[in-house]
Amino acid sequence: MTRDDLIQATSDLERNPHVAQHGENQCSDCHKAHRASVNMCSQCHNDAPIPEGWISAADNTALEKELDSLNKAA
Repeated sequence: MTRDDLIQATSDLERNPHVAQHGENQCSDCHKAHRASVNMCSQCHNDAPIPEGWISAADNTALEKELDSLNKAA
């Protein structure tokens, strides 16, 4: 699937996260393989909807700090 395919597939969203309006992002910035995906739009847009099973950018930051702390303690 190309970036253009993704843009078309999510064109019904108010803020299409696949349009590179804020520069090019990697898929893994939002989509996580082994944990909840992150709505990175919520970094700046307080009204960005968080889909079921996803977390906000603020929750992601807190989670990453906790994981870093656990990894350093191990």
